[in-house]
Amino acid sequence: MKVGRGDSLKRLILAIVLLIALVFSGCSSSEAPKSTAKDQDREFIQWYKKHSRLVIDDFRQIRIALERGDIDNAASWAKQMKSDTETPRCDEFKVSTKLVPAQTHYKSFLASMNQAAAGLLDFFENGNSKSFDTALEHLETAFNQLNMTESYIQKYCESHEC
Repeated sequence: MKVGRGDSLKRLILAIVLLIALVFSGCSSSEAPKSTAKDQDREFIQWYKKHSRLVIDDFRQIRIALERGDIDNAASWAKQMKSDTETPRCDEFKVSTKLVPAQTHYKSFLASMNQAAAGLLDFFENGNSKSFDTALEHLETAFNQLNMTESYIQKYCESHEC
């Protein structure tokens, strides 16, 4: 018996439909619980607290190195701070609308700290005093953004479990 094109096409379509059904049956919500908005909020707050301490510690280490007159060490810490602020996980969190302003301000904090680190590096490595002045401006902006972030998180935590 000769199989026609119509039969082959029907079998192919049936195989594709079965494959799709198999894939989607493995993605049912009963097998892998999705995180809730509250979970995402909590995870963001925990990550923010750890990450902000890390970045601030980088800056503190720069200050300590400068107090000791160790420009090479200060430059090393500026590189570390630049690295720690370049690829933040900030956008990975799907926070609730009440935390979006905190997330936005924290991203601005990181961008300003990254620019400050770049300016400090240029100053330490090339002696560019204009870069140092610009870095100080970015640091001021960064800490204002960090204060705003903290303010939004405190307001959120007053009415939610953190």
